[in-house]
This record gives sequence, structure tokens and C-alpha cells, in this order.
Amino acid sequence: MAKVWINPAFKDKMPEKLIKKPVSKPVSKDFKKEERRELPGKFDRKKSTKPPVREAGHDPLLELKLLQYVKNNNAALEANFIEGINIKGKIKWFSEFMIGLELEEGKNVICNRLMMIYYRLLEKKTPSEKDIREMPDPDITNLEITTMQQLKDSKTALIFHMKHNVILKGTLEWYEKLIYHVRSIDGEKDYNIQKSSLIYFEEVPS
Repeated sequence: MAKVWINPAFKDKMPEKLIKKPVSKPVSKDFKKEERRELPGKFDRKKSTKPPVREAGHDPLLELKLLQYVKNNNAALEANFIEGINIKGKIKWFSEFMIGLELEEGKNVICNRLMMIYYRLLEKKTPSEKDIREMPDPDITNLEITTMQQLKDSKTALIFHMKHNVILKGTLEWYEKLIYHVRSIDGEKDYNIQKSSLIYFEEVPS
């Protein structure tokens, strides 16, 4: 059959046998694969090998780095807690929530950082923000757990100072992230102390 050119303006008036109908191609089963090959930028985004960049002005470890600086320099500090409690000492260890302090008289206390109103260095000046940011990330893994496990295993008698001037004495039976299970020294009572109410605790003086 001879090829016929059809003027689009008169297409509707032409006999159907002269109108060349478009032939639809079968859809490939691998259509999506073909589309991916054609548009690699849309579907095949390469994973970046660059390390994530922290937002300017935000460093979630900034406070922990400052505590590491204080510890490294054996700097004495004064910490003020709720209920008007004031403690002076040097940092022996710290974790996400707790700080172990050695006092001037050689006594050790463990403080709840979340109950601290403020602290200040007694002798040294606090370093600049730039210097703190440049410090390596501190490793605080298992420091609190190790300390608590030692107190538990040794059955050390402890005094727990809490909100509203509540004081309890006992030995640590077990502990979790947010709770300490304590048995009274006479063995008659058990207490479940919420860490959210704990200010600090120390060993019972011998």
C-alpha cells in the first residue's frame, strides 16, 4: 500500500483505511530497569563516603568535653545543687548522668549531674569554646556501671541524699539506668530509689 500523507486539518474527514494507526509497542517487563539505566541520577544515588558534618554551633558532646578538660587538669571545682547543697572537689570520673568527685578530706561522693544548678572552677579559668570543641570526644563507656558494680559486690554501706532533704542508708542490691534498689543496713526494708530524685550519695563514715 502506498504511503499517504494526511493533513492534520482534515484528518477526521479521511477514510479510516487511509489513516495510519499508531502501533503500540509491548511494555517490557524490565521497564523499570531500563528506566533506571536511562536515569541513573534519579534512582541510583551513590552513597556519600564523606563523614557527616556537624552543624555549626552545635556539639552534643561539648559539656562532656569540658568535664574531660577539668578532669585532665585535676582542677578543683565548686558544684551547687538543689536544696542548697554545695560540694567542692575534683572529678575522678563522669558519665552521661553522674559525676564521681573526690573531696578535699579524701572522701568520695557520686553526684547526679541533672540536679546540679551550676559549677565553677576554683583555680583555673574555663577554656574557650574553640579550645573545648577541638578536644577529642571523651570515652565514658561503662564508667558508671563499673563503679556501681564495685559498690554492689562489696556491699558498701551508703547514704543517699535526695530531694526534699530525704536521706536513706543502705547497701546497693541491684541497679538500672534510672533506679537503684537499696536494702536498709539492718536488712529490714527495701527501697527503690529513682535517680530523678537523687542528688548525691556517699559511703557511710566508718
